[in-house]
Amino acid sequence: MCWWGLYQSESFRDNDTTKAKQSLATAKKLSKHATEPEKLYIQAAVQSEDHPRKSSKHDDDDNARHRDSNETKTLRKLVAMNPLDVEAKVLLAESMLNGFKKNGDPKPGTVEGQATLAQILVEHPRRLRRQSFLDPRCRTRQPSRIRPRQRAQLAVLAPASGHMVHMPGHIFYRTGDYEAARISFEHSMNVDETYMRDHHVKADDDWNYVHNLMYLIADLLEAGRVAEASQMSAKLNSARGDTRATLYVFSTRDGLTRLNVALPVVLRAGDWAQTAEMLEVSAPDKLLTNLVWLRGTLLEYARGMVALDAGNTPEAAKHLDALNAALKVKPEEKTMAGMPMPGASSMDMEKDAAHSFMDVAALELQGALLTAQGKPTEADAAFQKATAAEADLGYREPPYYIRPVGETRGDALLRAGRFADAKHAYEDALRERPNSGYPLYGLARASAAAKDSDAATAAYARLLAAWTHADADLAPLREARRWMQNHAMLTAE
Repeated sequence: MCWWGLYQSESFRDNDTTKAKQSLATAKKLSKHATEPEKLYIQAAVQSEDHPRKSSKHDDDDNARHRDSNETKTLRKLVAMNPLDVEAKVLLAESMLNGFKKNGDPKPGTVEGQATLAQILVEHPRRLRRQSFLDPRCRTRQPSRIRPRQRAQLAVLAPASGHMVHMPGHIFYRTGDYEAARISFEHSMNVDETYMRDHHVKADDDWNYVHNLMYLIADLLEAGRVAEASQMSAKLNSARGDTRATLYVFSTRDGLTRLNVALPVVLRAGDWAQTAEMLEVSAPDKLLTNLVWLRGTLLEYARGMVALDAGNTPEAAKHLDALNAALKVKPEEKTMAGMPMPGASSMDMEKDAAHSFMDVAALELQGALLTAQGKPTEADAAFQKATAAEADLGYREPPYYIRPVGETRGDALLRAGRFADAKHAYEDALRERPNSGYPLYGLARASAAAKDSDAATAAYARLLAAWTHADADLAPLREARRWMQNHAMLTAE
């Protein structure tokens, strides 16, 4: 079982599977000396290694019946043999999880797995492993299922573990409590930095550190703490190691930071002029061909958005054509290990990730252009495709797409004078980023443009409440304070 434990530890981040496989092979070889339950533990691990859970066409079928894997069948035997073995129940629950349907409902395997984990929490409320497994399994589509006390308890149970201190932040972020999330992520950063300093550990051997910084930056942006987000972005650029665990070459969000540490900041705010300026002066290493490609295509997108802000639809159309032409070049094939082809830099981001990101951006630009051209039917269809493409990026933490499609659509509709539709678009964005000041600002502007003073006042009040800790000089806050002051004066009269 010690060899089984080594396998579990060594295989966790998939950086070097050779040692993990050797440990599991030794565990299997020695299992004839093990107890019957221990044999089942090892057998389940072997079955998981031989047939790893991966997506397939069957997984995309929302109506597909759940089918137990061989690993799950073995773990069911293990639990039946000893119903009090909580560890076996946790492994069984995880083996059943098979994701969510397109409408957000959990699939049958996930339903049973979540129910098992929830029952374990009831029976063993202070068992750390149960908390850490239930947290990520619920946060994707049902973050509100985890009560505030449960969210906070996880960090208390393991205050010296950077990852455990970090985990409640996922739930806080998903529910729009960005201040509580910030506290979780900053505490995690401090725990990790203390650990790495005291034990002479590099970032590659503390993969949570980079992930936590990325999530902290995303959280600070939604909270309107732009200056801090910029500082953390600069810190992120010097925090990466040399392995995939810390390079995040599969994350376009991280790739944007490499082009300019402040790029995600201006993108989140929808400041297209500054986005274009930053990209124009950005000069990634020519060997990083995919990052160079991202820079070029994103620059076309930003310039198109700048043109639309100026009411120049022919110029926007020119940049959309250039972007679509670049998108016709399909991503390079990967090796079986998922690494870049021979000759490519291991530091380069994955092109399929950049390509998928820019697919969404191109559809956004198309929808915004069609809206400006007075073609509402075609524009709405383009934005629907953009929303679907954004969803197809998959659930990621933090979200890979910096700015929800709903906000870009809301901006386009606002420019076109379709104020009621703009409000609906901003509300869609709020469902993705609850309590974020950016869609709240859009909602307030749309209401004000529609001459709905009460709705605008309510939205501006929500914005001020949501951005209590935001940078005081942000333009949305200045406008909100000005509106509320004028509203108070009119009410007094």
